[in-house]
Parts: sequence; C-alpha cells; structure tokens
Amino acid sequence: MINVSSIAGIRSIINEIHYSAAKAGIINLTEGLAYEWASEGVRVNCVSPGLIATDISMKAWDFDTNGVERDDTHRRVGFPEEIADVIEYVASPAAPFINGENIYAGGIPVLEVNREVPDPDDAGY
Repeated sequence: MINVSSIAGIRSIINEIHYSAAKAGIINLTEGLAYEWASEGVRVNCVSPGLIATDISMKAWDFDTNGVERDDTHRRVGFPEEIADVIEYVASPAAPFINGENIYAGGIPVLEVNREVPDPDDAGY
C-alpha cells in the first residue's frame, strides 16, 4: 500500500495549516498501518512530494516549467512522472525492507541559512 502525503505533512505551510495537519495524519497513519499489517505480509509506505508541476500548482504558485530539465539535479520543481517513478520503486519487489516509511521527494533541500537562535534570557522565550 502506498499513501501520498506532501511536504506540508513534514513542514507546515502558512495559511494552509488544515492541509498540513491532514497530510501529517497520512504519514502517521502509514506508520501505524505498517506496524499493524506487517504480520499479514502487507507493506505500507508513504511518498511526500514537494512542489510538483501540475496544472493546479502552476496556477496557484504562478510558475511554469519552460526550461526545466528533468536531468537537472539543482531544482525545486518536480514532474508528476518523477513521483510516479518513486511510487513504482517503493511498491516493487526491489524494496522489500522499506516498510512504514515516509519518502520525501522534493528536489534540492531547503536549508535554513542565518537562522536566528532565541536568547534564553529573553522573557518571551
């Protein structure tokens, strides 16, 4: 069984907390079902895509994929067929030891740079 969540299930999206909560629930459901169904020989995993170039996302986020090459490893936008490839692998006999996992497929990771660390002496901490 393969569930599909989202990066929003891992990191909340501002103004979309309800969506993020629902996607986090899918990830947790995956872990629980994997444990409960393992003795029955059923593997349960989850794939959480990042930004994928679908008609809906391209309109919502106002971008297009002209000039985006699938072979480019330095990009933040994926294609639906790339998520299909991940799902096909996880569901295949080539992944028998992958069970109860959430696989994030989001392109190049976002790194926090110059993150401010709260001052423990600050009263609002």
